[in-house]
Amino acid sequence: MSFHSDRKYTQAGTRGTAVVTGASAGLGRMFAERLAAQGYNLIMVARRASKLEELALELRKQYEVAVEPIAADLATSEGVDRIAEYFSVRDDITLLVNNAGTSTLGNVSESKPDAAAAMINLNVVALTRLCVAALVAFRSRDRGAIINVGSVLGFHSLPISSVYSGTKATRNN
Repeated sequence: MSFHSDRKYTQAGTRGTAVVTGASAGLGRMFAERLAAQGYNLIMVARRASKLEELALELRKQYEVAVEPIAADLATSEGVDRIAEYFSVRDDITLLVNNAGTSTLGNVSESKPDAAAAMINLNVVALTRLCVAALVAFRSRDRGAIINVGSVLGFHSLPISSVYSGTKATRNN
């Protein structure tokens, strides 16, 4: 998928609908902007409703695509359940961008267990549950793709990022 197109699509959603998590800032916002430019309708997910609404208005106007902003905390089961359900009820979803993530820096022995659990829930559990929901839907329709955003710290852990690095580590077999 090339993100270098500046073409405006006159027919909204010519590529289907992309679900982008963590869409209110950073890489998630960049994915949302570039996918809208390529003609994708969007379901944008993040905790900050005001930032999502602002971006949704901008993307609708600039690219003439449908944009549905959803404020949800993917570190909670309720938040993940809400988004996972979209894959079973919407047959127009063709792409999942699993970008939402969080990190804390500091010595593990001084970290708060609740903060580490929330990070694991968001970075690992939510990502996995959304992948499974998307895969089931995509396989039944014989179309769809998933992009999981990682981190270089998954390969190079630092003493102040050990839990975060663990949530971002991957292994190729």
